[in-house]
Amino acid sequence: MPQISSPEAAKPAIITPSSHATNGEFEKFFGGCGDDTRRKIFHHLGLPKRAKRPWGEFWNAVGLDPDQPEKLWEDLTHGSDGSKTLWNAARVAEEVGLTAATVNGYCHKNSFPVGFPRPLIDLSPKTRLWLPLEVQAYNRPSLYKVRAAMIRWKPKRQAVTKKAERIPYTGTMQPLPSRSADAG
Repeated sequence: MPQISSPEAAKPAIITPSSHATNGEFEKFFGGCGDDTRRKIFHHLGLPKRAKRPWGEFWNAVGLDPDQPEKLWEDLTHGSDGSKTLWNAARVAEEVGLTAATVNGYCHKNSFPVGFPRPLIDLSPKTRLWLPLEVQAYNRPSLYKVRAAMIRWKPKRQAVTKKAERIPYTGTMQPLPSRSADAG
């Protein structure tokens, strides 16, 4: 007698920020990049090489708040079915109707059109990866802008810098002569 499976049994597991992803799952998420590129990305992000790590740890390393709305978990991971991946410059260009060279040029010059998403990972022209949701929000704001706006980014720390006063150097340890002495 054939066994009837329930609809719940057919559903893939829901991925959460505390769900652990293997190195292979991260490689697939990075667009099938391979082991060497995954290692380079993890090294750049300061992540250890262990076999599994929570998605929240990865989000934190790329500048996202590890506590994301549940609605976005699928968009920020490889998805429960494994079909979601980050997009490279060629895929972004295809989506927005540009060339990959133009998209890479934006990154190289750090000069993006208003609203154009920055890469989530930017190590080199061959290792630039975008969140698909952000690219879709740029290209079709009526469909994706509200959802993309829910992504929580960590606050950026801005260095407090005070412009140093320029003091001329005379070549000696003696103070500069006063300006009134120059006139006489």
